[in-house]
Amino acid sequence: MKRLIACVLLVAGSNAFPNDLEQAYQDALANDPVLAGAIASNKIAGENLWQGVSVLLPSFSASTNRGRSEFERGRGGGDLPFMLAEGTSENAGWSVSLNQAVFNAQAIFQFFALQDQIRAADWELVAAEQALAIRVAQAYLDVLQAQDNLESNLAAEEAVQRQLEQVQQRFDVGLVAITDVLDATASYDLAVVERLTAASTHGIFFESLRTVTGVNYNEVASLKDDLPIEQPDPPDEEEWVRAAMAGSPQIQAAKAQWEAAKDSRKASLSYLAPTVRLSGSKRYSEDPLSVFTDQSTTTSWGITASVPLFNGGRNLSQVRSSAWQSERAKQLYIQSQLTVARDTRNFFRLVTRDVDRVSARYKSIQSSQAALEATQTGYEVGTRNIVEVLQAQQRLYQAIFAYATSRYTYVLNGLRLKQTVGSLNAEDLMQLNQYIDPADLVTRITTASGKPASQ
Repeated sequence: MKRLIACVLLVAGSNAFPNDLEQAYQDALANDPVLAGAIASNKIAGENLWQGVSVLLPSFSASTNRGRSEFERGRGGGDLPFMLAEGTSENAGWSVSLNQAVFNAQAIFQFFALQDQIRAADWELVAAEQALAIRVAQAYLDVLQAQDNLESNLAAEEAVQRQLEQVQQRFDVGLVAITDVLDATASYDLAVVERLTAASTHGIFFESLRTVTGVNYNEVASLKDDLPIEQPDPPDEEEWVRAAMAGSPQIQAAKAQWEAAKDSRKASLSYLAPTVRLSGSKRYSEDPLSVFTDQSTTTSWGITASVPLFNGGRNLSQVRSSAWQSERAKQLYIQSQLTVARDTRNFFRLVTRDVDRVSARYKSIQSSQAALEATQTGYEVGTRNIVEVLQAQQRLYQAIFAYATSRYTYVLNGLRLKQTVGSLNAEDLMQLNQYIDPADLVTRITTASGKPASQ
């Protein structure tokens, strides 16, 4: 119901609001084939459970028949018989039967295994939903990062172009050597290449977002500058690990699969247990040609117990196979615990480091700007050369782009940390969406240059 309401609101407001992270997530919920496949797998597991239950439930069957026959009766000798009677006869009948499992150890344990598989499928669906949230955030932020990269390269190209023009003017009046012009020209050519590469990447990431959401966006909203950069809460790494051991969908799914494998092994071990079935039937037939009576009704009830003694060694092989399957599921469960614990610690440390990195990147912009101004002044008075100026410019724009990248990395690592502990949900994306600026739009690049069509 929540998804339905969200889709209705999405359609109703699609023309009134810009495309933001919430819009992208709702589109992905409706169109992502990976999530749709996970939902289908979950439904299949549910149907498998009903199929397993059916073995333990009663089964009924009924049949009816009706026929017509022609007959001749006679006695004679020689070449031609002496006919006594001839004619046609109609016969009819019906039957009903009931079968009920009284005791079937294999089916009972297999039913328990199917219940465990249902739990595993439910956790796998949770993991798929969380993975979708990460993929949407990744694709969306990749577009924003591509935009920052393009803007940084455009600004760098314009700065180098202005520098080249100034150097050319200084060379024309004899203030600098031709080497300064050549150095500035080489830097400008490199800036053009970097800008063209950034423009190409820009379009690629828009297509990646389209792949996840199923919608071809022409523009999306950017991330605000006031996004809070905070340390993980709680600040204790081991507390995050304990939460992951209890709530990770990967661990819980692997645990359920191990339980299913153990129940399947019990089912294979119980092959020597007798299978007891209750059966009953009632039959009615009507045949005028019958010797004794033209109508008959038969009712029968019985209990059957069967034990497979030997079937070529297949059951013994199944016992050994189920033992290895149980061992494999156990090892996968242990592996999931180790992997999730490792990822939780790593992402916790990454987020902690990202907080300091964002702060350091911001300071590097200020220091790079000051260094550029000092280098520019030194060049004008003759204490610095043009190469140093160009390098200072490059460091400034690299620092600006690195700062933007560090913010996106912080956001993604924070979401991945929540994913490892199993607490990531749509609400986390909605909270992040509060820091999306609808007034600052990133527009899909439609020109090969990466510049607006008017330039």
